[in-house]
Formats: sequence, C-alpha cells, structure tokens
Amino acid sequence: MDNTSEQNLFLNRFVLGAQVAEGGSAKIFRVSDTWFPERKLIAKVQRDDDPRLGRALQREYATLLMHPPINAPKPVLLYRLKEPMMIDNESMQGLILIETEVEGLEWTAWLKTSPSNQAILLALATLTKSLHGLHLSGLRHGDIKPENILVPEEAPQNASWIDFGLSDRPGVLHGGTPSFLAPEALNGRPELASDLFALGKVIETVSTSTDLRELANNLTSWNPRERFSANEVLERVQGLTGEIAPPSTMLPSTHGHSGSTPSKTSSWLARQDGEQHFSPRATTHWVPRRG
Repeated sequence: MDNTSEQNLFLNRFVLGAQVAEGGSAKIFRVSDTWFPERKLIAKVQRDDDPRLGRALQREYATLLMHPPINAPKPVLLYRLKEPMMIDNESMQGLILIETEVEGLEWTAWLKTSPSNQAILLALATLTKSLHGLHLSGLRHGDIKPENILVPEEAPQNASWIDFGLSDRPGVLHGGTPSFLAPEALNGRPELASDLFALGKVIETVSTSTDLRELANNLTSWNPRERFSANEVLERVQGLTGEIAPPSTMLPSTHGHSGSTPSKTSSWLARQDGEQHFSPRATTHWVPRRG
C-alpha cells in the first residue's frame, strides 16, 4: 500500500494507508491487514482525544457488531491507542475503528451515471430491507442522507448504508443533518419513523414516477404516525420492481422483536449511558439545543 511506514503499524498487524475521507468524528484511512492482505479495510481514527467523538465510533461498532443491517460494513475491531500516533504529521489519539470497506458510489454520484428506473428501485428495496432489519432490533440509523448510501455501479441490489455513529434507540438524539431531520427529531424526540422521513427526502431526489412521488410525500409527512413503516415501504417498492421475492422471504432474523420494542441491542446501548460507551452527549454533525 502506498504512503505506509513503520510508524503507521499498530497491533503488529495493521498499517494505515492514505486518507480517503473525513467525517465529523473521525478521519478515514485505508488499512492494510498484514495477516490477510486480500482484505479491503478502512480505519476510522478519532479526530481528537474527546470522549464525545469516541462514543460515535463506539456506537457504530456496537450497532454493526450486535445487529448488523443486511448490507453495511462489517466491524473488525475497536482499539484505543495507548499513546498518540503520528499520521501525516498530525498526532492522533483515542479510538480506531476498523471495518470492511464498502465499495460503491455515493447516492448522488451514482444518480449522475443515469441508472435505470429498475436499478433505482432495486437499490431502494435493498436499503429499505436493511433499514427494516435495523428497526426490528429497536435501533435507528440516525443520519440517513445521500452521503451515507453507497451503491455499486453495476450491482444496485448491493446498495449499503454507512456511518452509524448517530445510531441509537428512539428518544435519544445525538445530532444529525438538519435538512434530513424529521420535525420530531428537530424537537429532540426522534422515533423510528424519523429514519423514514429522511428516506423520503432521499426518494425525493429520484422521484421519476408518480408512485415514488406519492411514496416520498407520505414519508415526509410532519406527522410520524402517518408515515409508512420500513416494511410497508419495502412492500411498495418490491411491488414496483416485479423482480424481488416477497418481503417475508427477504427479512433478516429478528428474534421476535417488533419495530417499537427495544431489543437486547438497544437495551445494551441504554445500559452504557454515562459509562465508557454510548453516552447520549456524544456530538457529531449538528447538535440540538437543550431548553
């Protein structure tokens, strides 16, 4: 891998390569795994030694480890640097989250390749299926927007969600992207339906048919009780494609949890509140004001 050096080696195994992106809580690097060189990995390195930023990485690791959506990065390890590491002449400290690299174009860039309407529907069906699985575990994604969707150009059915640093159970808000936040989330009371509002905003970018426009209108309702659930969205998108198996054969294992009942995952998140993991005071992107 280019631009690697002995100083970027840690755990006698992983080597940080070139920086590929930068987010609210972390800088993102490609990683070489000297044990399994064929693996494609990335590392999210905590930007500052600030526990609020580190908790975003902890939330993402726990969400992906304990209830991974169908298409999403796979967590490898979460590691706390024992001493600062020099990366590109900058001292980095805190947590490093290593996960598999998800390949594809960001949603907006993918749309510029002029995908067919069928390809768009296939991508939306996969994304909605993954979101439904996450909701069945009692968790929200928390930051649904085009930048957090990756679509392989030749395989839209493998579209993936990324960036789970704001994920948590309903009622807990860590921030978000204002233009994709539902009214109840802006008021500090996010629900599972808040993710569907953001999905509606995404669908608005590709409303190429009356059916999709009507779906987007429903999902962006100010009343969360009027919005379709992820499962209902899946059924409607599946009906438009004519290619996908019925939803009952597509869904992940849910261990009997409904979308409104917190699972062991979300309960575990709640128990960590105020401890080392998953404080509700973690901040990335936009942070709501408290009255």
